[in-house]
Amino acid sequence: LNKTQKLSALPRLMNMIKYLFSGRPKGVLYVVDSEGNLIWYRHRGWQDGNANWDNGGQGKIVGNGFFFEKMFAGAGNQFSAESILLPIYGINSNGDLMWYYHADSSNGSFKWEHGEGAKVGWVWSPFVNVFSSTNKNVIYGVHQNGQLWWYMHYGHCDGSFNWSNGGNHAVVGSGWNRYSNVIAGDWGIIYGIDPNGDLMWYKHHGYDAGILNWANGGVGVKVGTGWNMFTHVVSAGDGIIYGIKPNGDLMWYKHFGADNGIAAAWSNGGSGFKVGNLHTDGKEIW
Repeated sequence: LNKTQKLSALPRLMNMIKYLFSGRPKGVLYVVDSEGNLIWYRHRGWQDGNANWDNGGQGKIVGNGFFFEKMFAGAGNQFSAESILLPIYGINSNGDLMWYYHADSSNGSFKWEHGEGAKVGWVWSPFVNVFSSTNKNVIYGVHQNGQLWWYMHYGHCDGSFNWSNGGNHAVVGSGWNRYSNVIAGDWGIIYGIDPNGDLMWYKHHGYDAGILNWANGGVGVKVGTGWNMFTHVVSAGDGIIYGIKPNGDLMWYKHFGADNGIAAAWSNGGSGFKVGNLHTDGKEIW
């Protein structure tokens, strides 16, 4: 990890943005570029799609050396609206699950606990997609065989190997490898994007216990189309979804039907709002 920096954008290829994931408080976004920099943003307009960003939309590099196969953030430990410690996970090329604790995700400052991180799992390489619930320390993995595996990490606040069921998974679904991307919101809400661009909604009632209990008998509900236009898609909870277009435009959506899978209940008729352009190196918005 390196000291916090503020950098201007440089014209580079879109593949410089390797990962995009959401954090806490709501509206916090992290970008990982191909140089391993972890870049922090905070969208103050996350509730209504207003293009209002902390630091004028200029990202803050809050760490480096993040060369992972996959990355995502956990639910976080919230002491107040502006005091949140956020676990960040990375899966390395060996399949190890590494844990880090960003102690100032509210302001994007260089403040980490257990700065070198901790290894909290292994053999995570068979997953084609890994994501977490935005309000619980629940982690899902889409296995190569299409099964949806469920975990709960009790050690998300201290980096300990403390898992439900001794770290063993629970199979809570199948056929999930048909989706090119899978993201999770609050309270068991999960969206899958298929190669045709259809956005499918699910609600896992058994998300806090790892049991096979789903709304609609586990059958997805189509709530959108055209979502294959994005290079990156993340959920921020509360029905908020962000997508990056190939030209760098950052789009904001709010699914008012997130709790019950109502397809027609979107802000702006489902067209979303452009809330910025994430420059090709991922270091600045607009």
